[in-house]
Amino acid sequence: MCNKKRNRLELILVLAIFFVIAGVISPRAIQADSGAKFSVSINNNSQQIDPQLPYFNLNMQPNSETNLSLNIYNRSKKAAKFTVWANKAITNNNMIIDYSARKITKSPNLPSTLNIYKMISPKVQNIQVPANGTKKIAFKLKMPDQQFNGGY
Repeated sequence: MCNKKRNRLELILVLAIFFVIAGVISPRAIQADSGAKFSVSINNNSQQIDPQLPYFNLNMQPNSETNLSLNIYNRSKKAAKFTVWANKAITNNNMIIDYSARKITKSPNLPSTLNIYKMISPKVQNIQVPANGTKKIAFKLKMPDQQFNGGY
């Protein structure tokens, strides 16, 4: 009887090893993540310092206005909804520009007149971009009354 238990245990062990090996070497369909299903690009205007930059770097006079626009490209096979707003950037602890903090405490080096939420309109835009389509959105930027150095 001891031999029967031993044989049964060996059989279970062999079957377990077989299933593990079969699971490891069997072919599986693997799909790579195709990344973000959208992208954004700016449209340069006459205030842009370097038109080759992929972000706005503007030279404007105090109390002047300009229109800023971006294109949102939807690479998805379905229409997509986006909520778009201006956001402050910070340099995080890893020295990487970070746009994730919606509410940022005031920087001691930044004048109180430089509040992006007061300088840009509309504040928020909700848009829908068709599948594999593009939508242009526009904002108006109004500079504060006082001149400032953009290197803050």
